[in-house]
Amino acid sequence: MTVISGKNAILATNAGIGFDIFDFGAQNVNASRNSAITIDGQTATWSNFSPKTGNFSLTDIGTAKVTEVSVNIIFRVKSVLECGTIDNNVVSVGNSK
Repeated sequence: MTVISGKNAILATNAGIGFDIFDFGAQNVNASRNSAITIDGQTATWSNFSPKTGNFSLTDIGTAKVTEVSVNIIFRVKSVLECGTIDNNVVSVGNSK
Protein backbone atom coordinates (compact mmCIF):
# COMPACT_ATOMS: atom_id res chain seq x y z
CA MET A 1 0.00 0.00 0.00
CA THR A 2 1.32 3.43 -0.94
CA VAL A 3 -0.14 6.82 -0.04
CA ILE A 4 -0.94 9.03 -3.03
CA SER A 5 0.79 12.29 -2.16
CA GLY A 6 -1.45 15.34 -1.95
CA LYS A 7 -4.63 13.25 -2.05
CA ASN A 8 -6.74 11.50 0.53
CA ALA A 9 -6.13 8.26 -1.34
CA ILE A 10 -3.97 5.15 -1.48
CA LEU A 11 -2.76 2.70 -4.08
CA ALA A 12 -3.13 -0.83 -2.70
CA THR A 13 -1.69 -3.86 -4.45
CA ASN A 14 -4.13 -6.73 -4.80
CA ALA A 15 -2.77 -10.19 -5.68
CA GLY A 16 -6.15 -11.33 -6.98
CA ILE A 17 -6.65 -8.40 -9.34
CA GLY A 18 -3.66 -6.10 -9.81
CA PHE A 19 -4.09 -2.93 -7.79
CA ASP A 20 -6.81 -0.75 -6.35
CA ILE A 21 -7.03 3.00 -5.91
CA PHE A 22 -9.03 3.97 -2.83
CA ASP A 23 -10.06 7.63 -2.82
CA PHE A 24 -11.32 8.78 0.57
CA GLY A 25 -11.78 12.38 -0.54
CA ALA A 26 -15.54 12.11 -1.11
CA GLN A 27 -17.65 14.85 0.48
CA ASN A 28 -19.99 12.28 2.02
CA VAL A 29 -18.07 10.60 4.85
CA ASN A 30 -19.87 7.30 4.17
CA ALA A 31 -18.92 7.33 0.50
CA SER A 32 -15.60 6.44 -1.00
CA ARG A 33 -14.52 5.98 -4.56
CA ASN A 34 -12.31 3.16 -5.64
CA SER A 35 -11.22 1.51 -8.82
CA ALA A 36 -9.65 -1.87 -9.46
CA ILE A 37 -7.08 -2.22 -12.23
CA THR A 38 -6.32 -5.70 -13.57
CA ILE A 39 -2.77 -6.98 -14.06
CA ASP A 40 -3.02 -10.53 -15.41
CA GLY A 41 -0.95 -13.14 -13.60
CA GLN A 42 0.08 -10.97 -10.67
CA THR A 43 0.76 -12.93 -7.47
CA ALA A 44 2.51 -11.15 -4.56
CA THR A 45 3.14 -7.45 -5.05
CA TRP A 46 4.51 -4.42 -3.19
CA SER A 47 4.27 -0.79 -4.29
CA ASN A 48 6.18 2.45 -4.02
CA PHE A 49 6.07 5.96 -5.49
CA SER A 50 8.87 7.61 -7.47
CA PRO A 51 8.94 11.39 -6.99
CA LYS A 52 11.25 11.62 -10.02
CA THR A 53 8.83 10.01 -12.49
CA GLY A 54 5.60 10.76 -10.63
CA ASN A 55 4.61 7.12 -11.15
CA PHE A 56 4.14 4.07 -8.95
CA SER A 57 6.14 0.87 -9.27
CA LEU A 58 4.68 -2.51 -8.39
CA THR A 59 7.18 -5.32 -7.80
CA ASP A 60 5.93 -8.90 -7.89
CA ILE A 61 7.99 -11.55 -6.09
CA GLY A 62 5.95 -14.35 -7.65
CA THR A 63 6.49 -13.37 -11.29
CA ALA A 64 9.73 -11.35 -10.94
CA LYS A 65 8.10 -8.44 -12.79
CA VAL A 66 8.19 -4.71 -12.11
CA THR A 67 5.15 -2.81 -13.39
CA GLU A 68 5.23 0.99 -13.56
CA VAL A 69 1.81 2.62 -13.36
CA SER A 70 0.29 6.03 -13.48
CA VAL A 71 -3.40 5.81 -14.25
CA ASN A 72 -2.52 3.10 -16.77
CA ILE A 73 0.27 0.53 -16.89
CA ILE A 74 3.25 2.19 -18.57
CA PHE A 75 5.52 -0.81 -19.01
CA ARG A 76 6.43 -4.09 -17.39
CA VAL A 77 9.92 -5.53 -17.00
CA LYS A 78 10.50 -9.29 -16.81
CA SER A 79 13.19 -10.29 -14.33
CA VAL A 80 14.53 -13.68 -13.25
CA LEU A 81 12.01 -16.00 -11.55
CA GLU A 82 12.62 -16.67 -7.86
CA CYS A 83 14.97 -13.68 -7.60
CA GLY A 84 12.98 -12.21 -4.69
CA THR A 85 11.75 -9.04 -6.39
CA ILE A 86 10.31 -7.37 -3.28
CA ASP A 87 12.68 -4.44 -2.73
CA ASN A 88 11.41 -1.40 -4.60
CA ASN A 89 14.56 0.27 -5.82
CA VAL A 90 13.88 1.34 -9.40
CA VAL A 91 16.49 2.97 -11.64
CA SER A 92 16.71 4.22 -15.20
CA VAL A 93 18.22 1.81 -17.71
CA GLY A 94 20.19 3.07 -20.71
CA ASN A 95 18.69 6.27 -22.10
CA SER A 96 15.29 5.77 -20.48
CA LYS A 97 14.12 8.40 -18.03
